[in-house]
Amino acid sequence: MRLLKSRRRVIAYVTAFVVIAVLGTGAFTEVVWVGRATIPLEFVILDASTGRPIEGASIRLFFEGNEENPECEAVAGPEGRARVVIQARTVGRDSLFRHTRGVNYNWFVAVTADGHLKDLQYLATLTRAPAYHHDKVPPPIVFRLTPASGSVLKLTL
Repeated sequence: MRLLKSRRRVIAYVTAFVVIAVLGTGAFTEVVWVGRATIPLEFVILDASTGRPIEGASIRLFFEGNEENPECEAVAGPEGRARVVIQARTVGRDSLFRHTRGVNYNWFVAVTADGHLKDLQYLATLTRAPAYHHDKVPPPIVFRLTPASGSVLKLTL
């Protein structure tokens, strides 16, 4: 009887050790990945002085030095909204306890509208917030265009 209890105890310890070892290994295993994702981007274009939407504003996404051949283009509707869908490179890490994703927003964005100054910005600067990397549909990107009363080009990198 005593030998039977001893065997059961050994079997229980071995079973517990195996379970902990298997779960422990899975818990600390992490996968690093690189991929591509289709990401819908929405832009809201407003007049900086009135706050009103600018219908007909043009959005162009392009790579550095290639503004004449944009990857994506869109025109804002009556609410000042324009939508594009991009194919972006993504990277991330996955494990039992965490999931991360980063999106490579490596484009420049040029926004133009009649009677307003051109706004040229680096998309990666505009999309630093976590929602642009983790959400399937990121929040809208807002541009406030300055009415043309001078000849200043606004550039943010």
